[in-house]
Formats: sequence, C-alpha cells, structure tokens
Amino acid sequence: MFNDIDMELMHAFRKASRKMRGQGMHKDCRPPMGGPGHREHGHGPQRRPLPREIILSLILDREEDGVHQKDLTEVLKINPSSVSESVNKLEESGYLHRTTDPDDHRATLLVLTDLGRARALEIKDQRKERMNMIFGKLTEEEKQQLLTLLNRMIDD
Repeated sequence: MFNDIDMELMHAFRKASRKMRGQGMHKDCRPPMGGPGHREHGHGPQRRPLPREIILSLILDREEDGVHQKDLTEVLKINPSSVSESVNKLEESGYLHRTTDPDDHRATLLVLTDLGRARALEIKDQRKERMNMIFGKLTEEEKQQLLTLLNRMIDD
C-alpha cells in the first residue's frame, strides 16, 4: 500500500543518488556521452524537459478550483519558463485548461480536463505500483529507519 513514507523514501533515494553522482561515487548512473541528458559537445548535462506527468499529478493533488502556475513553479523549484512550456503543451493536448481566478481576476488557474484527470489518476496508480515494488517488502518501521539513514547520508 502506498503512503507518505513511501514518497519520502523515494525523494530521499533520489537525493542520495544525486549526491553520489555529484561526488563521482556512482559513475555508472550517468548517461553515456551523446545520449539523453548530455549536450552534443559533451559539456555537461542538458536541461531535460519537465515531465508533464509531474504537473498533472501536482494539479490533481492540489486541485480544488484550480492551481496557479506560480504555485507549480515554487513546488517544482524550476524556471517559470520551463513550467510555462510544459503547461502550454498540456493545454494544447487537451489535458488542462486555463480559467480566470474568481478571487483575483488578474490571475489564471490551471484546471484539469476530464482527459487530464484520467491521465493523472493513471499516473498516480502507476506510482503506487512502483512504490509497492520498491518498498513493499519493508515494514513501516524499516521504512522509517531507511528514511532516517538516507537523510543522514544526504545531510551536509
């Protein structure tokens, strides 16, 4: 069963992995030169496009009457233009639409369409399955211990 500690563990694993790669401890995890994530000339990683599925999931999790694009930018901690690009593509594909915020007519809310909501729920189910595959054999106590250890690894 998917729960909050599973999500925290996933984030901790990602942070630990990034830290290990940054210290040269995990060189096998880097994409090969010329492959995805590297520039043509081998001068470091390219900006990877923001997965639109993350945006759909965030809107689903936070949606009441809609979500401000600014809030997505703050949660994702990325450049507003990257969020804007992804939101535009999601709107063009029929997954969300923009509407005026009734509380602030200058602001725009992002709202999932039926298609977007269905896709976001599908993504959520897939995430639950992945989390269960990764952490399903651990007890809640073991998950908490692992989270504590991973946080200790990534704390500076």
